[in-house]
Amino acid sequence: MRNVQFVALFTCVLTGLVFSASAQDCEFRNEFGESNLNGGGEAVAAAMAMLPSMGINNVPAMFQGPYATWDINSDGIPDKDQFELLTTLLCLPEGVQHPLLDVAAMKEGFDANLALYWNLVDVVFDNEADIVALAPQAKAVGHQLRIAVNSRGYRNRPLDPGVFLDQVIPELWEGKTYGELADTLYELGADIEYLILKGLYGSPTSLLRTTLVNDLTAAFVAAAMGLDDTLLTELFGVASFSSLQSGLLLTTLDWDFLIDLFALYGLNAGQAAVFGDAFSALDVPDDFVPDPDEDVSYYEWNGIFYDDVYLLGDIEDLIASVLDDLLPFTMPVRVVHASPDLGAIAICQDAATFIGDLAFKDISGYEAASAWQPDFQYEFGLIHQGGDCLLPLLSDSFDLDNTSTLVVLNRAINPEFLMVGDDLEMSRTGHARIRFLNASPDAEPLTLTGQVNGAAAAPLFSDIAFKNVTGYTEVVPGIYTLGFTTGDKSNKALPQEQIVLNAGSVYTVFAMGLSENMEMAVNADTEPGTVTVTADPVRTSFFAGESVQFTAVCSPELTPVSYAWLRNGVALPGETGAELSIPSLAAADGGSYTVIVEAGVANVVGRVQVSASAPAIQVIKPVVSIVGRRELASGEDLRLNAVVSGGATVLSYNWTWADGPLPGISTTDPQLVILSVDSERRGSYRVEVEVALPGYPSVRKLVAAEVYVRIDLVPMPAASLIALGLLFAVLFVAGGMRVQKKVS
Repeated sequence: MRNVQFVALFTCVLTGLVFSASAQDCEFRNEFGESNLNGGGEAVAAAMAMLPSMGINNVPAMFQGPYATWDINSDGIPDKDQFELLTTLLCLPEGVQHPLLDVAAMKEGFDANLALYWNLVDVVFDNEADIVALAPQAKAVGHQLRIAVNSRGYRNRPLDPGVFLDQVIPELWEGKTYGELADTLYELGADIEYLILKGLYGSPTSLLRTTLVNDLTAAFVAAAMGLDDTLLTELFGVASFSSLQSGLLLTTLDWDFLIDLFALYGLNAGQAAVFGDAFSALDVPDDFVPDPDEDVSYYEWNGIFYDDVYLLGDIEDLIASVLDDLLPFTMPVRVVHASPDLGAIAICQDAATFIGDLAFKDISGYEAASAWQPDFQYEFGLIHQGGDCLLPLLSDSFDLDNTSTLVVLNRAINPEFLMVGDDLEMSRTGHARIRFLNASPDAEPLTLTGQVNGAAAAPLFSDIAFKNVTGYTEVVPGIYTLGFTTGDKSNKALPQEQIVLNAGSVYTVFAMGLSENMEMAVNADTEPGTVTVTADPVRTSFFAGESVQFTAVCSPELTPVSYAWLRNGVALPGETGAELSIPSLAAADGGSYTVIVEAGVANVVGRVQVSASAPAIQVIKPVVSIVGRRELASGEDLRLNAVVSGGATVLSYNWTWADGPLPGISTTDPQLVILSVDSERRGSYRVEVEVALPGYPSVRKLVAAEVYVRIDLVPMPAASLIALGLLFAVLFVAGGMRVQKKVS
């Protein structure tokens, strides 16, 4: 029956009305006479088709397939035909009446709903740059507020009117709790970061901007609202508008009130105040979310097909359920590869690589893991690097409430997942926080021992079995020498490790590998701030005699109080400034340079410490020596070799003779060769060698050596010496005989 009525109405419009304006003159048709409403539908369909390639697979059924097949309200009439009829009605000249419909009221209602669409979209995109900039802050402050409301026991406490500047709780927030407020702030930041990550938001060419900030899409949505009252929920659910809408309604929060309530329970007052000021400065009008009783225009342009269907649908249901079908919950998760013989691995989510290319002992950074409805479980799969996520070696799902670490444990024959919750809040009493996880599959229960600044201390953790993780404990900051013992506590499991534990930082110590070659990994999970060490010049190799200057640069949240510099873990006396200068490097100056900075941080009792090391440097002192005979006889060959030691890269050689040039002789080889020398070639021979630093071919210097070569006359051959001796003997005998004759 509906199809018959539609055909009747469509025929009436096309044949029973005469209007003067051509299709090209109507704002709802393009230059080719095609409906802009259907053009918008094509644009939305194209955008929906792109979502699976971005990792968004739960596209609602009403938006799947080519636009020509869409039937949003499932009435058997293609949407493109219904919108062609609506386009014709909208293009009727002013004053034309229709026997079945109030065309003027229909146009007025369409325009009103079009305005509602643009009001909704403009708020999100006019504030886009500020929203993107605020996303990490919203996530961080939301995370702090989660911890604070839990610590104070306010998780399920209804919001007080004082939370809002006008002392009135908005309708959408009536009956909501402090926990829901914290979750909304966190999810606002997380959802925006997710949209940015997927290329959906945050740039002039993002999919959301190009699709939604579009006249064609606006016309399509304004028309399609009346076909199904869930259309906006489904459409904007793809775009994560629920978090944006609910979150942007919180621009009227009284942050002074919240800071007073929770500053002592984990909310950073300074960070919250800065975020609150920036958040409140967003340009969000009071009517950002339409009031269904006052703003929405209800009319029945398609009333011939429907009973009591209005154009926009239920605004409250829209705001409450935008994210239900498409966007997931997210939670920061990192991965630790602690399986000693498994090889390189990757972790999968949603049939795609989540974190990949992890070797044994690698600890990844935190990434946003996804949990989809209806159960909102975080599912992970383990594969070899380069493997197929659809064929995991191991898969499991977890219910996560906070930032977590996924540890891949055990041997390759039987890998396991261990999910560990992370508490990254820093100590507020000037201590470091540390915990221990035994990930060595065949080790006995381990005890973590430590010396502090060279002095013996009680064990940090005792008898921790494989797959067990301790809670966090607070320790005094300092230079720790950490080690493991097993059994009777006298059997050392591995060599000790030296590490700086800084005040305000949070650490996890891992025991990894098999017991016969166990290793320790110490990871700084979070720090109250950061310090970096820069070197001038920026190199890791230097020639002896060069100068170098190291500079400690702290992040803005830190107020440095003192500095201490160490070389290879040993304090350098008197070096207590932000800079460490070495005017003339010697071989003993090679090694690793570390700075420990004591600093103040807002809302932290006492001081915190941060530390950082520059890349280790090596100091090279190249030496050239000349090897070869230095005393020759005339006629012998002169052979001198230049030998360079010290680790530099040799670039060239140049031999010279103090008494003149060496024509016809190669002087640029490591060996100088002069055949059959005579006494005129005696004198000083010098070699100059140009060398460069390894890895820095432009940093060069000359080193030289010189020797004196003596060349004597040719010695008489042995036979000649014998003959000469015989001659002297004969002459001596003959002379003696003459003497005897004279005597006689």
